[in-house]
Amino acid sequence: MTAGLLGKNSCPIGIDIGAHSIKMLQLESNGAGFRAIAAACKDLPDDLPDNGEHRIEALADIIQQMLTTAPFSGRKVVSCLPESAIHYKNLRMPSMPPDELERAVMWEASDRLNMKTDTFHLQFYNAGEVMQGDETRQELILMAAPIEVVNDHIRLLQKCNLRPVAIDAAPSAHARCLTADQPVSPDAAASVILDVGYQATKVMILRNGRLSFFKMIDIGGRDFDRTVAQHLNLSLNDAADVRRRLQTQSSEDGDSQPLFGSTRRENVERAVYEAIRSAADEMAREVGLCLRYYSVTFRGKRPESAWLVGGEAHEPQLVKILKEKASINIQTANPLRNVELDRVDLNDVCGQWSVAAGLSMRSEPAKAVRSAA
Repeated sequence: MTAGLLGKNSCPIGIDIGAHSIKMLQLESNGAGFRAIAAACKDLPDDLPDNGEHRIEALADIIQQMLTTAPFSGRKVVSCLPESAIHYKNLRMPSMPPDELERAVMWEASDRLNMKTDTFHLQFYNAGEVMQGDETRQELILMAAPIEVVNDHIRLLQKCNLRPVAIDAAPSAHARCLTADQPVSPDAAASVILDVGYQATKVMILRNGRLSFFKMIDIGGRDFDRTVAQHLNLSLNDAADVRRRLQTQSSEDGDSQPLFGSTRRENVERAVYEAIRSAADEMAREVGLCLRYYSVTFRGKRPESAWLVGGEAHEPQLVKILKEKASINIQTANPLRNVELDRVDLNDVCGQWSVAAGLSMRSEPAKAVRSAA
């Protein structure tokens, strides 16, 4: 890690520890926007323990190695917990003052999660007012993590000689990165973000940068690898390699190339497309239900377009299937479209950097219990 103090324009290092890889990105403010000054990405080993001291030791070794591969500045970091460590719940509460709401939400979360209030940290989003019968309620999105998990996460960062200034939530990081340049307006259309990761897909709907809907769908890249492995009679690792090569070739060729044809590569593309179709169809069905729920709950116009981000955002067949089945215009997003990238090499696959970029853009201290409304 490069020695020295954190420059006055440098942001903290954003560390995104996913199910399949770790991504680290550091930005600096250049007045009109941001410039990326350091980046590193590394896949996690297949034999990484799910929890415990051995996992912390293994992750610490990986992070420390990554810090030496790029000119990261300073020791301040903003990170988010792995999604597997977070409990998500939707809750509707009567309207009440903010201080009363925090206490009421803490009690309700304890009851719903069957956890004592002193055993977990809680963050919640006030999604807005909804009608329940004849009553007006506040729609809340709860995110809770056991204190032990949070403490282990902080211990991991400190083991790497890093100083955590905040532990954020992935939806907040996405919102900060993808909607920061959008004007706030009462008539603003809702923005849909589909974060397709290795283990699961996060569906987020935001309006004026405010999270109004969130749901985890248990379908991701791992399911695609499994179906390809079964369809083509490959090992799981070989199936993953085939998909990754096709993603890289598709990115290099651009959108002008035909999806299928008569070459060997195009035949493989068709086989992979047919293999992942069932899982992608189910994902699209779930996304469609989410959009319907949002429109009915908030009595607004159904969103017409969505951004695709995450490690699986460049799966070339996924966009086609989602457009067909979810009846929504899907575009692979570039979350770094307003970030200068002349100092880093991200291999033209920018969709997976949304969380890390959003984390680096944040610098204020985190609170154990807060509302993001």
